[in-house]
Order: sequence, then structure tokens, then C-alpha cells
Amino acid sequence: MQPVSKAQLERDRLPQLPKLAVAALVAIGEGISKTEYCFSNLSRGDVRRAALHKLYNATFPAHIGLVTLSGQMLDANWWVRHSRGLYHPSGLSFVLEEYEKSLKFALLVSTFSATESTFRQIEDALATKTPERHTPFKSIYDNMFLRLGFGGDTISVLNMYRLLRNSIHSNTVHNAKGQTINWRNSTFKFESGAVIEFLTWEVLFDLLFDVCDVTKNVVLHPDVQALPATIDAYFS
Repeated sequence: MQPVSKAQLERDRLPQLPKLAVAALVAIGEGISKTEYCFSNLSRGDVRRAALHKLYNATFPAHIGLVTLSGQMLDANWWVRHSRGLYHPSGLSFVLEEYEKSLKFALLVSTFSATESTFRQIEDALATKTPERHTPFKSIYDNMFLRLGFGGDTISVLNMYRLLRNSIHSNTVHNAKGQTINWRNSTFKFESGAVIEFLTWEVLFDLLFDVCDVTKNVVLHPDVQALPATIDAYFS
């Protein structure tokens, strides 16, 4: 019997991946229901009302991509109809792996961008002195969480999120000082110069669940609710 390759094991898991995306979208949708109830009197472009909508909009393309990847793209006839001879059958496994990786990167980068823009604008509104434009994001969320009284678990979520996102610049190689993150009762080591092996769909969607909760808790915090109307820069 031939050994099963890592690529084949990943391929066998593909039909389960859209379900992870659906679960994330449902969780974000539930968060939207709560923030809509609280901020229905504000403009749809208000940063608090828009926060989870932005996260949802950054997530649903991954669901569509995973449905296509686990369905049509595994059908040889689909490639005959659509590839126009650009892809040889012997190279399809590589194409599928690269497409899956691009979906993963896109989900991480787009959801992170949505979250970062939200938190920067909220911290701007909370701070007595507007942070400089190039203030590192870690300083932004550290200061905001301190103001709002959020503890280490919340910071760990954003630290994990930030380090994974930063690794995309170097194709998942951690090119900064080595760090260890404790998150969800597990330890994740970011070793300088090493490929991050734990950037799986499961980790990414678990992280997205937590980011959704953190975002919801931030915008529903009494101090944030008390802020004057603040239109998200994306909608202005």
C-alpha cells in the first residue's frame, strides 16, 4: 500500500472546510444582531455599527472559494470546461494547493485589515491625544484594551492574529524575534526564521471566532457606546 501524502490528507479534508466558514459567518451574524440592536439609531457607516459587517464581508469570499475548491475544482470535467488548456492534468494537485493557500492568505489579510481599521478608529476616538498615523497596531490595541479593562486573554487573541498576519509578508516565515503565544489552552511558538506550520484552517477559523467576540465586546463596552457618532473612514 502506498503511503498517503500530506497533500492527499488535506484534499480528503476539503469537503469539511466550507462548514467551518459557515459556522464563522453564523457567529459573526449573531454578533451583528446584537450590535444592530444597540446602534440601530446610528448611521450604518458608524464605526461601531459597521465593525462586524466589515468582518462578515471579509469572511464570506472564503466560504465561496472553499465551496468551489471542495466541489467543482475536484471534478476533472470542470477543468476541461474552464481551463482552456492552461493547466495540465498532472499539475492540478499543485494548482489546487496554491489556490487553497491563496484563499487562506486572503481570509487572514482581509479580516485583519477590517479589524485593524475598526480598532484604530475606536482608539482614536477614546484617546485624549490622537495616536500618530504610523503607530504600530500592537500599541493601538494594547492601549485600547488597557482603557477598556480587557485582560491577557484578549491581548493573546490579537497577538496571535497579528503575528500570523505579519507572516504573510514572507510566505508564512516568521521573520521577527521569536515569540510564544498562549491561546486557547495551547502554546504556539513563533521561531525566528522558521515556517509557521500551525496556520491551518481550523486555527484560522477558531481565531476568527475569537476576533468576532473581541470586536463585539469592544463596540458594546459602555465607554465605546458613549462615544459621539464616528463614521468609519471606509464609508466617509
